[in-house]
Amino acid sequence: MEKENKVHGLSLRFLNRLMIIGSTFISIAIIIILLLLSSNYKKLNASITDYMELVDSATEVKSSSDYMTEQVRNYVISGNIYNLNNYIAESNSDVEDKALEKIGNYYDFHNSVYYNLSQAVSESKALMNKEYYALRLACDVYGVDYTLYTRLKDVELIEEDKLLTQEEKKEKAINLVFDAEYVFFKDDINHGVNGAISQIKLDINRKITASSKSLNTIIILQRLLVAILVVFLFTLFVAIYFSIVKPLNKGANLINDGKELKIEGIKEYKFLSNAYNKMRKRDNDNKELLTYELEHDKLTTLYNRTGYDLVYHNLNLEATAFILMDIDDFKGINDKYGHAFGDKVLRKVGETLKENFRADDYICRIGGDEFAILLPNYGVDNTQVLIDKCKNVNKTLRTETDDIPSFTLSIGIAFGDEYDDTDTLFKKADSALYVVKNNGRNGISLFGDNTIER
Repeated sequence: MEKENKVHGLSLRFLNRLMIIGSTFISIAIIIILLLLSSNYKKLNASITDYMELVDSATEVKSSSDYMTEQVRNYVISGNIYNLNNYIAESNSDVEDKALEKIGNYYDFHNSVYYNLSQAVSESKALMNKEYYALRLACDVYGVDYTLYTRLKDVELIEEDKLLTQEEKKEKAINLVFDAEYVFFKDDINHGVNGAISQIKLDINRKITASSKSLNTIIILQRLLVAILVVFLFTLFVAIYFSIVKPLNKGANLINDGKELKIEGIKEYKFLSNAYNKMRKRDNDNKELLTYELEHDKLTTLYNRTGYDLVYHNLNLEATAFILMDIDDFKGINDKYGHAFGDKVLRKVGETLKENFRADDYICRIGGDEFAILLPNYGVDNTQVLIDKCKNVNKTLRTETDDIPSFTLSIGIAFGDEYDDTDTLFKKADSALYVVKNNGRNGISLFGDNTIER
């Protein structure tokens, strides 16, 4: 018994474990970093959102006050009822109280932000009393029924103002919303709002700075882990390429060329290469043991029907391509030139096939003018190679020589799969050949595709 050689080297199991363990640890670390990054980003985003909401709340006090100032001034000057209605609607909206309530959700009553804004609200409400008095005077001037407005209805003019003329009332109303006292109130409101906004900015900036520092640290860690992962994967890919991919590609080429495999790469591939080489040697030995006369056609020196049957039933059909062909109008050739000439045609077909296919391919004459080729280790990805070979065969046969005129073959190609037996694969190739014959002959057809290559 032949002594088994012990195989050494890097194993696929080791590479697989290294990939799983290394990827798992690095992935867990990256996930943790991403969670921390997400958490800090949410904090930063929350700080920015808080800032926007707080500033908007504070700004609403000033915006509301400015809007009411614009409306009251326009009304006392022009008497446009549209401005009066706008003012009343805005004053009834309680914008200042709502804004102060929002600020109170973030700051307690003793905080400078809340204090400044509450002062601004107080000043705004005091200013509204002055504005309502001006509106009350203007209603008399422009003949508007002030009792239709709830808050205006409660405003009582002092006795001396009741005695004023219409022009004097208008002038006083205008003075009330343009005098120094009114401007002083507006300045106090703006000062309170600006003070609150300034303090909000300081508070939020501190939070954003802290979050940014934490984010920067996490991002540095993330980049480091990504760099480690890239180096790890690159090293792993290099190891896989040189120990698996490259030997497999080289081995596939060697198998296609019918050569012995080199013992290289990972342990598992070395083992398979060793086994393949032994099988190849046994296969070659078996081929030599076959009786040449029994297996070969004397006329063409190709495998005959006996050799074909022996080979066909011992191949792994799942990895075998099958080509079935016959000579177009061979009967006409025999009838026209005679059987001796027909024998020359058959010999030329045999020679041409041997020139275009591999030494490990089984080229057979299985009937009068019917030929079959069995191609081990040929898959669907070799389709174009087979078609090109068959085209080259027909190209050669179409070339007229001194003693043999031009002729062609009809060719059907099929690929075996795990469900095929010998009869099924033969029927596939025969079906493809039938397509060519029914479409003018002189062509190549692949089973499952009615397209004909010529």
